[in-house]
Amino acid sequence: MSATAEDHRAPESPSAAGTPPEQSSTPSAQEQQAVQEGNNWVLSDQGVEVRVTPQDELGAYVAISVTNDKDTSSDISATVRVRGDNGFDERYTFAFPDVPSGTEHGNSQMLTDIGGTPAPENLDIDIVAVTRS
Repeated sequence: MSATAEDHRAPESPSAAGTPPEQSSTPSAQEQQAVQEGNNWVLSDQGVEVRVTPQDELGAYVAISVTNDKDTSSDISATVRVRGDNGFDERYTFAFPDVPSGTEHGNSQMLTDIGGTPAPENLDIDIVAVTRS
């Protein structure tokens, strides 16, 4: 059960010829409702659950899990954006290659603001895009 997190800030290249196109979706803001559970903020949408915990001066700790509800193995990626007080605004793309059908995979990452902005107390979390191929 290996999953790697990769930072994909550049646009992704189109699918290679002869392979099915990627299924990409951008969740609407109306579908997403982050809720606070203790010190964590939790957001679930489209088989993706994101948990974000502010880490004082360090940034925001993001844990993510994805579920493959397709009948075949899938490569899944999810881009998460965390915004908040004092101009904190970071995004990260988590990549989960070859997730078997009916399974769940997870990973985590510490997001730090390049300008040194401390972690926000009030968070706004978005699942920017989910891609399954």
